Amino acid sequence: MKMMKLTCVSLACALLWACGNDNNTPNQPEITNPQLTKPDFVDVNITPQAITEGKVTVMLGAYQDNITNWYKECIREGIAKCDVTSNTGQPDGFATVKDAQASGIKNLPHDVHFEVDLKQVEQVLMTNPDGLGAGTARPDIFVEGHFSAFDLLRYLVATRDDLRFDSITAEKDTNTKTIEFSLSWDRNDDGVFDEKDGESNFNSHDWHFRFYANGGNFTRARGDSQGFSPAGETNYYRMDEFWVQPGHHFTYQPYSEYMTNRRQWLMKEDVLRREANGGKIIIPEILVLPKNHEDGFSVYDVEVKPFNMRPDIFQPDVITAMDMILSASDKIGGVKFTYWPNLSTDADVGHYALTKIGEKRSFGMEGWYTYFYKVMHQGEFTLFNMQLPTCDFFYADGSQRDPLNPIEGKERVPQTECEQDWYGNFGGDMVHVMPDVNVMNYGIDAMRLTWGEHYSLWGATKHTSLETTEWDFNLNLNDGNHTPDIAILRTFDLPKEPIGNAPILSKEHFGYKIADCTLCHNENKEPLGHGGHAWPINVADGSDVQQPHFCASCHGSNGAPMGHGEVSRCFWCHSKDLKPENHGDASSKKLIKGEEKLKGNQLTTMFWGEPTDRWGNRKNYNEILAPINNDWTLSKSMPDAYSCVTCHPNQ
Repeated sequence: MKMMKLTCVSLACALLWACGNDNNTPNQPEITNPQLTKPDFVDVNITPQAITEGKVTVMLGAYQDNITNWYKECIREGIAKCDVTSNTGQPDGFATVKDAQASGIKNLPHDVHFEVDLKQVEQVLMTNPDGLGAGTARPDIFVEGHFSAFDLLRYLVATRDDLRFDSITAEKDTNTKTIEFSLSWDRNDDGVFDEKDGESNFNSHDWHFRFYANGGNFTRARGDSQGFSPAGETNYYRMDEFWVQPGHHFTYQPYSEYMTNRRQWLMKEDVLRREANGGKIIIPEILVLPKNHEDGFSVYDVEVKPFNMRPDIFQPDVITAMDMILSASDKIGGVKFTYWPNLSTDADVGHYALTKIGEKRSFGMEGWYTYFYKVMHQGEFTLFNMQLPTCDFFYADGSQRDPLNPIEGKERVPQTECEQDWYGNFGGDMVHVMPDVNVMNYGIDAMRLTWGEHYSLWGATKHTSLETTEWDFNLNLNDGNHTPDIAILRTFDLPKEPIGNAPILSKEHFGYKIADCTLCHNENKEPLGHGGHAWPINVADGSDVQQPHFCASCHGSNGAPMGHGEVSRCFWCHSKDLKPENHGDASSKKLIKGEEKLKGNQLTTMFWGEPTDRWGNRKNYNEILAPINNDWTLSKSMPDAYSCVTCHPNQ
């Protein structure tokens, strides 16, 4: 290891266990962690413990995104000229990644791309290789064992011969209240740091980071023409406050001086606003936009208090976006959060997500989104890439521009640099940073909480226990020529009193807590019951198999714990550590092979809904190990979410 070269020093998931609990009262939730007193604004009783082991991927230098550059030209010339083909072989009105590849455009892997083991980061930084402290450079923010994006950069500088800090200024000595630095990168690998490496790579103050979260096997919306760059999302965050989570991706690259100016100007405004408020963090405006945006409303001047929901990561009183939302709770009608664990996509999330405002609760792929703005309602990045950015909101020095009263002669951001640094669907508002780890110690200019949905984006099928629906189970085969197998899917009410001679099951039942009734009660086992006949099947709704939740409509939930508000997509969270046991085929997974059988390969009407590889090129799924219940197929015996919410009813 070399020493440092210093020349200057937050849909929705359901904690539904097997049908039963250990107490004597059926239909009561189990206490999974008695050490925690669950706040009333959290749906699930859990104490998060962020892991400190794992790997992150890192890229150095700006990524050459050929598909994005092609798409920019499409916008200039007219999207229709680039609309080559679609799922049907005919133009569909959108220029897609598939169109790019049909035109011979492809993205290549970046040449400086590698993995970093976070345990090695800890081992190196604990030696204080650069004089910035043993461990994190911001012990006022992070607890031991956790690090920032700047700490990760410190590790790279300390262990690579091609990186060097030329200067570092501590956050307390800057007017942005973040660590500022200049960096050199020996880009041509000749062993010398000089101008031959490129102006932006020699003693440059313009380096910052991009990031994207680990999506597991969910590989859509990669590439600026769909969602965000393969390098990650551009942002205005303080690098030394941004938490490094295992599985995430970080790109360190030089930007234009204009991006640096804008980012730093906005940071200074945050600091000045907090100073003007006497050290208090006050959000000038929070806009709430329900499903019917006509019902939207704003609340103003919300003073933020810390709730310390992530003591496993942050020091006491570090302010996060979750604190901001909770501080506004009374003004916006009450809020609730749920906890996202390791998901069915293999994405290890481990965060709280906003799930309810007032009486409106998220469900499945439809619900609340959080946006955070430095300048209210002015999206500085392109919205859905139907147009090119113009950087009309600010001047070249980063200061705000009033389009109604512009300052004549003041330098503007050149269009080439504007498109280079500000083009993309996401960035700035950081919708993909979970609220409990979104550090905002100097506040934000404005916040928007809005209702949206992803079903149409990803081509998923919407199922909710709040509605009765028909479902063709032979669609699971996706063979294009099948005999319909239609059944009605609905949630049943549990009996409050015995129905006829049907007993309501209690802990004395020999199969108490076993959700799958058919393990013991089936056509092949004696006694058959029900007068010696075969066990009942809900043929009235079109079913041809036994369904435990149909049994529950007469016999009760067999001691199943209550639900916690979710009404759909229980499989999303109950597939890994929280996999339901003894729930028949809903407890298992199946390996789906063949591009033609994987519904996720089908294009949607939205141009960004395509599966891609790591670099944003179109790449169909070939096989996926998926829960039986997923966005395209359902279990016959325990269809999600109808069976789930029958046995685990919500309050």
